[in-house]
Amino acid sequence: MRPPLHGRDERMLTAPTLSDLLRVASRTAPEAEAFRYRDERLTYRDWDALADRMAAALAARGVTHGDVVALLLPSTPLYHIAYLGAARIGAVTAGINARYRRTEIGHILRRSGAAMLIAVEAWHDADFRAAVASQRAALPELREVIWIPADDLRRCTAHVVAAVSEGAVPPLAATVAPDDPVAIIFTSGTTGVPKGAWYAHRSVLAVAEIDARRYAGAPPLQKHLAAGLSFAHIGTMARIGVQIAFRGSLIIHDAFDPAATLAAIERERLEHSGGFPTQILMLLDHPDRLRRDLTSLKSI
Repeated sequence: MRPPLHGRDERMLTAPTLSDLLRVASRTAPEAEAFRYRDERLTYRDWDALADRMAAALAARGVTHGDVVALLLPSTPLYHIAYLGAARIGAVTAGINARYRRTEIGHILRRSGAAMLIAVEAWHDADFRAAVASQRAALPELREVIWIPADDLRRCTAHVVAAVSEGAVPPLAATVAPDDPVAIIFTSGTTGVPKGAWYAHRSVLAVAEIDARRYAGAPPLQKHLAAGLSFAHIGTMARIGVQIAFRGSLIIHDAFDPAATLAAIERERLEHSGGFPTQILMLLDHPDRLRRDLTSLKSI
C-alpha cells in the first residue's frame, strides 16, 4: 500500500511531466508562496502563469521540442520560470553558473548544443555580453541570445517576463512525454572540464517521489533558504520537482552574506538549512551567530 501524502494532492506525484506538476500545484494551491526575492513575492499561480508566458516567448523565437535553452542567470526566480517555460514546450534546459567565465561558458554552450541562451547582461564584476561575444564564432548552433538587464532582474521578475514575451502568442499545447529530456546538468569541472548529464522528466519527478515517501510525515522543504547558491547546480536542476511537490516556499538571496543568512534563519524560524562547507564555516565564525536565536534549526 502506498503511504499517505499527508494533505498533498495525489495528482502531484502522478503528473507525467515537470510542467504538469507545476500546473497541478497552481490549481490546488494557487496562493501558496513559491518565491520570495528582495521585495517580490510570487505564488504558485504566478509561477505557472509566468512559465506560460516564457513558453510563448521561446516558441515565438523558434524554440521547439528537443531544443536546448541555456540559462546564464544568477539566483533569482527568473531561473525557475525559464526552466518551467522551456519544459512546457518540450525544450531542454542547460544551466550555466553565473560565476563561470568565458571558456567555461563557451564549453557548456558548445557541449549542450544550445539553440537559445537567456542571459543577464552583467552581474557583479562579470560582463557576460563580452564573454559570450568572445565565444560566438565557435557556437554555430546558438541562434539567439535574450539579454536581461541586471537592474530589471533585481527589480521585478514579472516585468522581465512581460518584456521578453511581449506580443508572443501562446503556443499550441506541446506533446511532452515522461521520458523526454528536460535538463542537461553539468558537473562543476573541479577535476576537468564540466561534463553534462541528461535528465528526463521522469527522473526529476522520481526525486520528488522519493522525498515524498521519505518525509511523508514532516516535509523538510516547506520553507527553504537559497543563500547565494547557483541554481545551475544539481541541487536545483534535479530537485526542482521536490519544491513543487511540497509546494515549498523558496527564500532567495542572490549572493551569500553570512549576517543576512543568520538573520533569515532567526526571522523565518527555519528548521533546515544547507550550503557548502566553506559557507557553513563562515556562519559558525561570524560574530552574529551568538547574538541570533537559531534554536529552530534542526539540521544542516
